[in-house]
Amino acid sequence: MAVRRIFISYQRQPSLQLARLIERELRANQYDVFLDKNSIPYVSEFPQNIKNGIQRCDVVIVLLASSTPNSEWVRKELALATKLNKPIIPVLQDGFSFTRRHPPMIAELATINSLLYDSQQAQQLDGYEDVFFHQLEKVLGNVPTQSNTSRAVGIGMGIILMLLVIAGAVFVLTNGSNNDTLTEIPTEVLTTTPTETPTPTETQTESPT
Repeated sequence: MAVRRIFISYQRQPSLQLARLIERELRANQYDVFLDKNSIPYVSEFPQNIKNGIQRCDVVIVLLASSTPNSEWVRKELALATKLNKPIIPVLQDGFSFTRRHPPMIAELATINSLLYDSQQAQQLDGYEDVFFHQLEKVLGNVPTQSNTSRAVGIGMGIILMLLVIAGAVFVLTNGSNNDTLTEIPTEVLTTTPTETPTPTETQTESPT
């Protein structure tokens, strides 16, 4: 399996702990993870390092807590990821529900298969996090990377080009053989000449004397 580049989108206050947990687990499994841990001023422009992280990633994991839809930065990150056709994996935290009214960029995620992370169960149940990360890696394993997609497109285009070349060669050979056949036909067969109708000859009969 090729190493996948992961971008984690999250709101700091409710999701930083989970974001760091996911980052640590994925890095331990040879994933390249982008997790911005610096606070971004509300009036700041969209940071270039965030843009670069989204542009080069294969998958975006977005952590959704109850207050996340109010985060302007999360919405901006999702908007850019959507514009770049990046696969998005929502992780639903405690208290978040798609049944509530959300901004369009968040509401549209309801159509995507998501994972649930319950922090209380994680504390109470042994093995809960192991099961969660197993499911997360399973989902990641089913998402095609851009390199694989580009390779598949390239192979498909190559096959189409080869078929076009073969079709063109068959067309040329077929037309060529037809032309050769036509040139070998005698011209007298191709042209019609009127046949001479023999003129009847009068036969004189001798009158009896």
